[in-house]
Amino acid sequence: RLEQTAAKVRGADCGTIVIGTAYNCYYEWVTRMTAVFRTRHPGVAVRIVNGTSSELAEMVKDHRTDFCLISRRDGLPVWLPIRQDELLVLVPKSNPLAGMDAVPVQRMKTEPFIESYPGMETDITLLFDKLKTKPNTSYSTMDITATYAMVSAGLGISVNNAINHQHGYPGVVERPMDPPQLMEIGLACGENLAPAAQAFLEFVKTRMPE
Repeated sequence: RLEQTAAKVRGADCGTIVIGTAYNCYYEWVTRMTAVFRTRHPGVAVRIVNGTSSELAEMVKDHRTDFCLISRRDGLPVWLPIRQDELLVLVPKSNPLAGMDAVPVQRMKTEPFIESYPGMETDITLLFDKLKTKPNTSYSTMDITATYAMVSAGLGISVNNAINHQHGYPGVVERPMDPPQLMEIGLACGENLAPAAQAFLEFVKTRMPE
C-alpha cells in the first residue's frame, strides 16, 4: 500500500515506459529522447523492443507497449504521422531491370523473388495483398541483410522499405515501383496512458523524428 501511495504521489516520476520500433534507424532518436526525458524524470525506467509493424501494433492494442514507431496499421488507438516511406525494388546490378527508371509491379510475378521474413505480416506482404499480386518467391530469409546479400549475388529481386536501406552492397540497385508504393510511418500509442507514459508523449510531440 505504501508503494502504491508513493507511486500516486510521484506520478510521472515512476513506472516503466515500453517503446517499440520496427525500423533500426529510429534507435538513435529513441535513445536520445530517453536520455533527455530521464534527466527530468529519473525514476522512470524505459524498455526498448523490436518487431515488425504488425507485431508492434498488436502489442500497442494489448497494452504490452506504450509507444511504437511503425508503419500504419488498422485499429490503432492513437496515431501521430511522421513521414511517407517508399517501397523500393532491390535489383542485382547485372539484371536488365537495373537499367529501368522504375520496375513494374507485374514483374514480381515472373522474376525470381527473395522474400524477407516469410510467414510474417510485413509491409511487403500487405503491399502484395493490396495489389492482388503473388510474387514468384524462389528464396526466403529472416534477415534483411541476408536479402541484400542474395540480391547482390544475382539470385533474384526483392522489396524493402526505403527507410531500411542497407549500405555496403554495390551489386544492388534500388528502384521505385511502377506505380509508386508508399507506406505511412508514425508513432502509435495506446489510450489512457499511465502518468509516466503520458508525460513522455507530451515530451516527444514537439520532437518527432523526420
